Amino acid sequence: MSFLSKLSSAVMTAFELSGRSKTLSYLNSLGDSQLEDLGFSRELMNQGLAAFPWKAQDFDNLATLTETRATSQEIKEAIAELQAYNDRDLADIGIARYEIEDAVINGRNDDSFHAA
Repeated sequence: MSFLSKLSSAVMTAFELSGRSKTLSYLNSLGDSQLEDLGFSRELMNQGLAAFPWKAQDFDNLATLTETRATSQEIKEAIAELQAYNDRDLADIGIARYEIEDAVINGRNDDSFHAA
C-alpha cells in the first residue's frame, strides 16, 4: 500500500470515528422512549464507539421500525386535539402551548421540568 493510500485510509477512518462520536453524543441527549422508537439500545450506547451501531435487537427488521412510526395524519390529529385544550388543561399534562407540535413529534424530553 502506498503512502498516499495509507494516509487516505487513515483520514477516512478518522472522519468516520468523528461522525460516530458526534452521533453518539446526540443520541445520548435523547430520552429512552425516543431511543427505543428509533431502535437504539441505551446499554450498547453506554459501551461507547466500540459497540457501534448501537442497534437494539428488536429492530433487526426495517419493517418493524416503519410500523411504529406515526403517520402524518395521526400527527396532525394529535396536534389539533392538543390545540383544542385550554392552557390550564395543557399545564395539567405538562405541556405549554408553544410545545405542542414538538411534544407530539418528539415526545417530552424531561418531565422533571413539568413536575407539579
